[in-house]
Amino acid sequence: MSKQKCDWCGKDTEEVETLIAGLVANICNQCVTFCLQEFSRKAPEEWKPKRAKCSFCWYCSSSSDQKLISGDGVYICLECVHLCVEKLEEIAAERAAGCETDETGNSDDEHADCSCRNREQTSKEKEWLHLANEASDDKDFLRQGRVWLKQNRSDESAGNAIAMLLAVKPAAGLVAEGLTWLSQNMNHDSAPELVGELLKADPSPKIVRLAGTYLKTSDDVSYLRPIIRAIVESPPHKGLYKKIEDLIVRNPADSAWSLALMTTSKQRSKCSQSLVLKWLRLNDRNPEAYVSCHILLAKSPEIIEAVFGWVCRGGRTGDDLTSSLSYLVPAAAKYHRSILPGVLKVARAWLKKNPDHEAAGRVYASVLSASGSKLDILRAKQWYQEHRTSDDAWYVISDILDRGYWYNAKPDEYSVKEAQLLLRAETSTARKQRLVGALLGAHTDDESIGWAKEAYARNRTPWILIRLLLRAPDAETIAEAEAALKRLKEHEELEPQMIYAVLMADGKNKLALRRGRVWLKRSPENKWIKAVAPLIRSAGKK
Repeated sequence: MSKQKCDWCGKDTEEVETLIAGLVANICNQCVTFCLQEFSRKAPEEWKPKRAKCSFCWYCSSSSDQKLISGDGVYICLECVHLCVEKLEEIAAERAAGCETDETGNSDDEHADCSCRNREQTSKEKEWLHLANEASDDKDFLRQGRVWLKQNRSDESAGNAIAMLLAVKPAAGLVAEGLTWLSQNMNHDSAPELVGELLKADPSPKIVRLAGTYLKTSDDVSYLRPIIRAIVESPPHKGLYKKIEDLIVRNPADSAWSLALMTTSKQRSKCSQSLVLKWLRLNDRNPEAYVSCHILLAKSPEIIEAVFGWVCRGGRTGDDLTSSLSYLVPAAAKYHRSILPGVLKVARAWLKKNPDHEAAGRVYASVLSASGSKLDILRAKQWYQEHRTSDDAWYVISDILDRGYWYNAKPDEYSVKEAQLLLRAETSTARKQRLVGALLGAHTDDESIGWAKEAYARNRTPWILIRLLLRAPDAETIAEAEAALKRLKEHEELEPQMIYAVLMADGKNKLALRRGRVWLKRSPENKWIKAVAPLIRSAGKK
């Protein structure tokens, strides 16, 4: 039997510490770290290929707006990288406790945790994915895809092909092809993905009933995830929401629920929010639940309160506690002030018991930012002085500086000096953009401006550009902002901030004024109205 190897670096099981198996690929612990770094570095326009699929969860980049990191003909998405990180942490904990693992370093349930059905790719699947990857644009992909489908419509791999084509351009002919394929391949791995795309393309009674059949007859959430996501992200289907709710009740502890129910705040409807709440409440005492991704996106007081309930019960011994705490504190401060005192009390108690935890820096930073109390800031500084070598210690310095920026307070000199030391000690690619931006907001000199421009050039992070406009505007930065405005069209959080920043840097900027007037009409209730409107009126008087 040949040795398994990592599809990113090519090393086999004897050359790596841990190898995690996916659906059609393997990845080692070192390459998991590499992929995580790559996701933080690449700008949105740099992502290639457009239509490839994650080799771990089998999601297509075009259908779910996923971004992928490529290996040797295989790919991995950000969600699966995070799942791999969690898995590596579990394996490390097991090894520390003296638990035995198999020859690849994997525990028995690893494939299930990664949402995988470990099997070999067929030659036709490889042929199709190569075609999808090499297509020059959507038009070329559709043209070549239809030719391929005509020749291979009876092959099992055709279901995946039809789903990817539907994601690019829904068409009645493709819908008919999809229904014909499903009638012969109901139990194929790619069947739920095709049903999900059909549901988005043509939510006819027949397709709705088909989706309901899958939800009713299977309890495998990982397998059903494409259908669940299609329902959650599409206009309401009341009957299907009820079937998802029944599935949650039947199988509440499935680890795939966390990502299956995750949507952006723009997509989250009352129905989908009720599903998240149902799942959270049923897992109130489940330490294995992964809830932090939902609090990160939450604006709902009900969801924030449900996560707080989990933190106080099941989360007390859960692996996701520290991440949930670091996200819960700012969420309560912003959207649910009535429970903030209780949340802060729990966070402070955890910090007192766990001063040496690797994530303590993030929790200290969240607490001082939310409370703003001199005592919390003092405690955070004292902790930092004793733990400055901790990987997360820099969060404390960053958030002290950031709080001063937002409240127009005098910069904390100690934190400024520490930020400079930390950033000087790192290479340009390793400098943390959050710390770079915080320093620029507090201390504008040539060094911090240079770091911020370098960080923006590498990552195209809009808020770094906004701070450059407000702290050190120049022709180059304004030109970058004009390009960014085109990308941020209708982004409810960043568009008004960018308009404001451009007008502060260049009060007569034609693009910002035009976009600003359109935005004012479209968003009359937005909190940035008070900042943007006077600048537009002032420009009109001159």
